[in-house]
Amino acid sequence: MNYKTKELYKLSVSAVLILLTAFFIHHIYTEAKEVESPRKVILVKEYRWQSGGIGREGILEEITLQNKGNLDYKNIELEADFYTVNDIPLGSLRATIHDTLPAGSEKTFHRVNFGIMHSDLQKATVRVVDAEPTAPEKTPSGIARNSIVVREWSWTGGQYATEGILKEITLENKSENHYKDIKLQIEYLGRSIPKLGPTMVVIHDVLPARSTRTFYDINVGFRHPNASRAIITVADAKEITTKELRYRIAEKMAEGKNKGAGGEPQSRLSQKVETPDESRKKPSLAERYREKLEQSTKTQNRKEKVSEGKTLPQRSGEHSEKELALEKGPEITEYQKQDTEEKGVSNILETTFKKTDEEAFPKADIVVKGFKLQSGIAGTMGVFQEIILENKSTIPYTNIELSVDFYSRTDKRPLGSSKIKINDVLPPNSEKIFKNISIGFLNFIPEEVEIRVLNAKRL
Repeated sequence: MNYKTKELYKLSVSAVLILLTAFFIHHIYTEAKEVESPRKVILVKEYRWQSGGIGREGILEEITLQNKGNLDYKNIELEADFYTVNDIPLGSLRATIHDTLPAGSEKTFHRVNFGIMHSDLQKATVRVVDAEPTAPEKTPSGIARNSIVVREWSWTGGQYATEGILKEITLENKSENHYKDIKLQIEYLGRSIPKLGPTMVVIHDVLPARSTRTFYDINVGFRHPNASRAIITVADAKEITTKELRYRIAEKMAEGKNKGAGGEPQSRLSQKVETPDESRKKPSLAERYREKLEQSTKTQNRKEKVSEGKTLPQRSGEHSEKELALEKGPEITEYQKQDTEEKGVSNILETTFKKTDEEAFPKADIVVKGFKLQSGIAGTMGVFQEIILENKSTIPYTNIELSVDFYSRTDKRPLGSSKIKINDVLPPNSEKIFKNISIGFLNFIPEEVEIRVLNAKRL
């Protein structure tokens, strides 16, 4: 073998080695990036219909799902395909389960509403088409379980072999991280059998950093009949930002204050749909918004004049704020009527939120200020003529995802829901009107509509 042949041979071997190395690196990288598919790992075990038929709501009385994957999932989307007795397709409807299905668990969900049906309920199949992972990468394995300590708990109701209700359970968070959706593992111990298998349950609440909270009336499901005692530990939890913690507690307190008063959390807005006659009598949403803005500007100018020391003329019969305060005396606010538990959490928040970085959390940052639905007819495309959104943060957002829920006006009976996305930009610290937003096909006439902010992309 001459010199040139040897060199060519060496080059050929080097090239083959490089190609093999590149192939293995690509294979390993592809495997690392491969993400499990919700439709493959979430299985429909069984289900039972409560009602259905042409012009009626299709409601599953209960459906049992099994998660065989490694991730926890939420917002599980189901699709029901309808057929005649002779297997002729009649169409399909979708519904979303707004709950969490932990990894490796089996769970039964109740009263899943698919909206108004356009065919008879003769034969149907239900399957999972999508779900959202609950971002487990934000909660590294072992951190939550080492940070949260179960202090004490007590049962209520019957003994073992009955439905298990934790009357109360106290958890202490020793870390600097805030957590939500705390997953408890309950290990039942028997006299003859050491371990009877763990049960998982999730507390859908928050636990701020460096705090101790007591949670009440937690349903853990059926307790093993051969158990004599139980051990409860924290298996996992999801770490959240300070902004999300503030939003979730404010939302909970707002729901408590507004119960029975029709109050809505700030990220959602509910209003009745106007008839064409009502709509013609009133100015447009944009005109009303501009008028409100002008009034706000006048009020601000008035306040600025007062702050500059220019006393405004007092009308006859008016009293100053100081005089009214003296006449009225000390007033107990609604906030002061909150229970001791919520006050304790609020006190924690006062100290926690003194230094808050600008964190993106669209549900808290974006507020639905108003909307106008074009009076639709069943069987046509629904359109929002206008939607006003306010961005209360310094973060610009785009790809804003909204959930639209439709109800009847009399008993607020659910008629269905839809998801829409606004791909325009919502600048920081601003309000903006978006026009002609399609909400898809309407198979009913909505009388009341609620819009909720789901998510958005930070620019």
